[in-house]
Amino acid sequence: MKPRILLRLLTLLALLSRASAAAQVEPEVEALARRIEGELIAPCCWSQTISEHRSEASEQMRREIRDMIHKRLSHQKIIDFYVGKYGERILAAPRPRGFNLAAYILPGAGLVAGAGILILLLRKWKPAPLSAPPPPERADPAYLERIERELKEKE
Repeated sequence: MKPRILLRLLTLLALLSRASAAAQVEPEVEALARRIEGELIAPCCWSQTISEHRSEASEQMRREIRDMIHKRLSHQKIIDFYVGKYGERILAAPRPRGFNLAAYILPGAGLVAGAGILILLLRKWKPAPLSAPPPPERADPAYLERIERELKEKE
């Protein structure tokens, strides 16, 4: 009786260790799958990544990606598979080579150019110095005499 119980306990321990090992691998598989899903566009409408899109084509691609990961295909091999099947259009971000390199360079160059123009404009702009108001202009002597005369008449 005891050997049978011992055998069952050992079998149970082996199954539990195998399940825990699978549970540790699964988050890594899921993380890689989600990363790849975020890099590919849904081929049914070409408007969203397959991680966001809800269609039969996206569901099928999500299953295929997980199958490929379980078959130990690398991230790049999976991406290359879909690029070979659908072309560069399947990629959410273009590869940084050739004409596509402009999509990576132009935003940064625009920011640098804009900052340079702003700096030049700020250097040329000089605000008026803060100082006392200018002294009043001298009044015309004839005008002052008239004021004096009118003040005396009112008295």
